[in-house]
Amino acid sequence: MLGSLSLRWLLISYALIFCLFSKIHSQVFVHSKSFTNLSNGVQVHVDGDVQNATNGQFMVNGNGATNNATLYINGDFTNDAAATGNGFIRLTGDWFDNAIFNGGTGTVFLEGGIQILGGTAVTVFNNLTLDGTDFKIQQIDKAATGILDLKGLELKTETFQFRLLNPNPAAITRISTTPTTGGFVSSLNGGYLHRTTNNNSVYLFPVGSSVGTLRYRPVEITPLSTQTDTFKVRMANVDATNENYDRNIRASNVCEINNLFYHQILKSNNTGNANVVVSYIENLDGTWSNLGRWELIPALVQWDMITSSTIQNNTPFNRASVNNWGNFSNQPYALINAALPPTFVASSTTGCVPEQITFNAQAPGSTGCIWSFSDGTVITGCSDVNHTFQQAGCFDVTLTSSFVGCTASNTVAGYICIDDVPSISFAPNPAQFSSANQSISFLNNSNGANNYLWNFGDGNSEEAMSPTHFFTNATNGYTVTLTGVSPLGCTASQSVFIDYEESGGIYIPNTFTPDGDGYNQTFRPIFTVNFDRYNYLMEIFNRWGEVVFVTQNPDYGWDGSFGTEGRDVQDGTYIYKITYKSPTNDGRKEIVGHVNLIR
Repeated sequence: MLGSLSLRWLLISYALIFCLFSKIHSQVFVHSKSFTNLSNGVQVHVDGDVQNATNGQFMVNGNGATNNATLYINGDFTNDAAATGNGFIRLTGDWFDNAIFNGGTGTVFLEGGIQILGGTAVTVFNNLTLDGTDFKIQQIDKAATGILDLKGLELKTETFQFRLLNPNPAAITRISTTPTTGGFVSSLNGGYLHRTTNNNSVYLFPVGSSVGTLRYRPVEITPLSTQTDTFKVRMANVDATNENYDRNIRASNVCEINNLFYHQILKSNNTGNANVVVSYIENLDGTWSNLGRWELIPALVQWDMITSSTIQNNTPFNRASVNNWGNFSNQPYALINAALPPTFVASSTTGCVPEQITFNAQAPGSTGCIWSFSDGTVITGCSDVNHTFQQAGCFDVTLTSSFVGCTASNTVAGYICIDDVPSISFAPNPAQFSSANQSISFLNNSNGANNYLWNFGDGNSEEAMSPTHFFTNATNGYTVTLTGVSPLGCTASQSVFIDYEESGGIYIPNTFTPDGDGYNQTFRPIFTVNFDRYNYLMEIFNRWGEVVFVTQNPDYGWDGSFGTEGRDVQDGTYIYKITYKSPTNDGRKEIVGHVNLIR
């Protein structure tokens, strides 16, 4: 009992002497081969450095919340033995940890100007708060199990690691007034801010740099699983080329890579996916289309586009995002402009010769467009480009869009299909009515149509190739119209009036054989009624509508030849049109029909 009381008074006396000594002298307080326990509520001020020397045991007691002991050190703290910080340690000088520091439930406040986190041991703080007036510099790896409070200051990890082991997404706090101010963590090549994760919330990595131009460009990572994992992030405030990620080595669809900064992002376990967001400020950093990545493809190392990445415009940061990302095998990420294959739309994809079609390009970020059509036409322009197709067929359309540094193309084969307008021709047989109630057969000589509609003029219609129709009350004649429709919907029509003439008035043969045997050598109508011989015209047409023979002499028939040289035409069916006039009135009659030429 006496020994315990003596030890207690010894400790209290020691603490009082320590306080008095530190207030009077600005020297190094060396704590060696002894035990010091600052009890709850005790405040000790050292106006100088503190060294916990060999075999010393130094405890700042407390519960991390209220009634803590507080150790104020207006100088450096050097730990060469064992120290525990369940209370508060407020330090204006540097921190050198060379042995064992147990962060317990306490907080270490860095309240000076430029302060160093050094020593030979990896200090594991509970809470670490950056305060004071300037940045804090690591000279060795450090860690925290509680809260990292950056306030409005910069933690420079340099080439070392700072590991935040608390998986709570809110374990990092900071003060921010503008996008370029507020607390952040900076690292040189090889250094990182690490965060342990175990839920699906957003984890902020407040990374930036004061090297050169001050930039704060944070990263947000949302793990898609609840497994315990670790991500580490660095914002490299340099041209990636300077750190051996050459921006000139890039995939063909990557036009431009941000030369101001890039990010390094890694994950300890490459089996879990996460949503990743890289933030940037457009008016300071440029306009970008995608997030890119330095790929380690076998036999091909280059910058490539993350095809699933997107850009969202926001305030104060734009967000370059990739969702459900699982390939953390390599670390560099950068903002890029990619030559995304353009898309396009046409006002119509079908038509009839000649058909004008308007094309409009969907090519965000492009500086120009070139259209190439498989009919040989080339046109420039990105929107409201008009092209008239002069021939039938299906045509490929290629759009090439230009970007800064590269181009991209998109071809749609057979995108536009054009039909010729059908050539419509038919002949009634017989060519005129000789009875009031009579059947007429129709020979369809059309080309280019696959559907036909006959309108017989008497209120009836029919869809057929070459129909036969029974007419009644035909004494006034009927006009018959044939409409043909091509496979792509192009239409054309021909109308023929079938006149009424009492039987015996005119005979028109349907076949002749100009083969030189002396029989049936010419084709002409035989009139058995009077007609005006001076108002007569016979025209012969081939299937293309070209005139091959014309005469105004009713006694002169067609011998199957063509032109002044009298060249024989081919065997086949030809269309005739005979126009004549009755001698007793001014009414003209027209007969259209077909005749077969056989040699």
